[in-house]
Amino acid sequence: MSGHVPQPWFPRIADHEVVKRVAQGSYGSVWLVRTVMGQYRAAKVIQRRAFPSSRRYEREWTGVRHFEPISRSHPVFVHILQVGRCPDDTWFYYVMELADSLHRNWSTDPRRYEPRTLRSEMDRRGRLPLAECLILARTLLTGLEALHQRGLVHRDLKPGNVIYVEGVPKLADVGTVAAHRSGGTSVGSVGYHPPEGSGWPAGDLFSMGRILYEMFSGVAVQELADDLPDLAPRLKTDQERRFYSIIQWCCQFNPRQRPASAAALESELATLCEI
Repeated sequence: MSGHVPQPWFPRIADHEVVKRVAQGSYGSVWLVRTVMGQYRAAKVIQRRAFPSSRRYEREWTGVRHFEPISRSHPVFVHILQVGRCPDDTWFYYVMELADSLHRNWSTDPRRYEPRTLRSEMDRRGRLPLAECLILARTLLTGLEALHQRGLVHRDLKPGNVIYVEGVPKLADVGTVAAHRSGGTSVGSVGYHPPEGSGWPAGDLFSMGRILYEMFSGVAVQELADDLPDLAPRLKTDQERRFYSIIQWCCQFNPRQRPASAAALESELATLCEI
């Protein structure tokens, strides 16, 4: 007698057909879904059972609640299009615009869809050219400044949380978004998490500095945590040296020694584009 084979769990998203799961994290999963109009979207599903406590589950809900009203107010914010909870409140979801795919013509076979993120871009290409680093950094910093100006912080900036939509890099994975507050928290990812803890704009700038380091060097900071190799010996131009000094400025362990704001950092990077 053959044993029972459990069927894979698929969420039910109102007015959407669930096509496939495209990513699985510690606390949530991302699904490719199709609207009743035939448009493809992404849906992130957050399950209560994945969290060690109800408080941390509700923290994710609060992050989405903070971000959803402003998500369509800036071109570098991922747009949230729908939010819902299941009837027994064991999970919730939010539907958002879909990241570009790594594969062309994937819509003829949706099973081939894979999201294009900054993480996948660096995995595929390694070190990015300086000119591209500058464009990416300045674009993301405009969104980060807009978030901070609204009294919010992201708290989990990393390459996997930057997606491309029609070629534009966007800040995504917004469940950790929170209001500015004193005192550090343990929210964030190894290698990108500020030493003082998350909670203030300076912590997001530290994370951004680590992303810039990884883009510029090709070194995976998540594997090395705080012990990052010195890039100075390999730099050949004044522009490269100035860019590296800006990265080091962001990555200071003392938050008071970092840029005063995302706008100040973006302005400093703009001067490099003039060289």
